[in-house]
Amino acid sequence: MKHNLKKILIIASASVVILAGVSCSFESNWDRAKEAWYAEDYVMAFKLFHEEAKKGNVIAEYHLGEMYYKGKGTSIDKKEAVKWYRKAAEGGYGYAQNDLGVLYYKGEGIAANKTEAVKWLRRAAEHSYEDMSNINRVAYILGLMYSSGDGVAIDKKEAVKWYRKAAERNHTESQYSLGGMYFHGDGVAIDKKEAVEWYRKAAEQGNADAQYSLGAMYFHGDGLPKSLIYAYTWFAISLHNGKKVGDEISLLARRLSERDIAYAIEVSHACIESNYQNCN
Repeated sequence: MKHNLKKILIIASASVVILAGVSCSFESNWDRAKEAWYAEDYVMAFKLFHEEAKKGNVIAEYHLGEMYYKGKGTSIDKKEAVKWYRKAAEGGYGYAQNDLGVLYYKGEGIAANKTEAVKWLRRAAEHSYEDMSNINRVAYILGLMYSSGDGVAIDKKEAVKWYRKAAERNHTESQYSLGGMYFHGDGVAIDKKEAVEWYRKAAEQGNADAQYSLGAMYFHGDGLPKSLIYAYTWFAISLHNGKKVGDEISLLARRLSERDIAYAIEVSHACIESNYQNCN
């Protein structure tokens, strides 16, 4: 009995070693794939990701799509990129859903299909990610599509919904767009105070269009107290960031005193130097 028990224990121990070896082999194969990727050894990464993708690893499937799309470790093949992105997307991987939606939108590797683009972009936007910058961009694109009727019926309320999702996560272009929706009453009731709030959030991140919009609101006294000095200030700030506002600056220069202009320039410099945190 003791002899049999000893044999059983030996066999069991051997089985554990074998299983552990299989587990370690699987893990090290995936680890080697990631190490090769980060080391920019794309030929090796491509080979290892391909092996992992055959096992149904959605992240490996996604990386294969990316490598076919960018020509890393293999030649560029947009159709193959679509194939692997689709596998990972259908497996629920958000980044793949995003990229598949973008390819449908652009018509790369597959016939352009805005309806399919919206479907996959919406699915991608429902995920939570450690890095939300990419998914914020997706929400912004959906906002643009619903606002303009690009591939979907125009739906301003739906546009507001998607702009808001990204704007609340600090996406600059979405904040500016949401401000515009409140200013014009598109998909929401006109609310100039809300418009100012979202324009200011975008302006404080360096968005030249939002900075210009604040200048215009100060100039007209629309949603903000009328102030030609602060209009000049924000126009000057937007000019610094590439907005063409020469006519507005020239007009205000004729209506303001030299002292007022000097003050406005001083405030604009302080604003820019403080990274838009000290602008009043």
